[in-house]
Amino acid sequence: MTICKSVMVGMAALSILDYAFQHKQFMKQMKMSFKELKDEYKETEGNPQVKAKMRQLMQQGKQGQMMGEVANSSAVITNPTHLAVAIKYDKDEAPVPMVVAKGERLVAQQIKVLAEDNEVPIVENVELARALFGACEPGQSIPTELYKAVAEILAYVIKIKRKREMKSRMRR
Repeated sequence: MTICKSVMVGMAALSILDYAFQHKQFMKQMKMSFKELKDEYKETEGNPQVKAKMRQLMQQGKQGQMMGEVANSSAVITNPTHLAVAIKYDKDEAPVPMVVAKGERLVAQQIKVLAEDNEVPIVENVELARALFGACEPGQSIPTELYKAVAEILAYVIKIKRKREMKSRMRR
């Protein structure tokens, strides 16, 4: 009987050790390598490079469409070098002026070049440019609190356009 108890205690100890060893081996096998982890992330979330490229293409498309609107704008309001906001006012299209394009830094420079190429007046007004840039997205009408300032700019622009037209008529 004592031999039987000794054998049973020994077997129990061996089974506990075997269980611990088997559990450790199983957990080791279940761990994912860095590559497996990365591949699983790509499967579930999508490839980060592809997502970044899609975002970039969408931004370029929006920017290209926005830049096309600069040629038809009524005026471009700038903060000398950092900001440019192109506005359009056509009473037949909309009762209030709309922001058709906006940009900062390099995009602002591109907007100004397009405006110059298309003879769109460029007006420097730091406060108004900042206010419009912060308050509006392309395609939105200007906020009511900026009506007066924008109306003054548009009146100035219309006055300049009329003077140009009169000069060109006189030259003919």
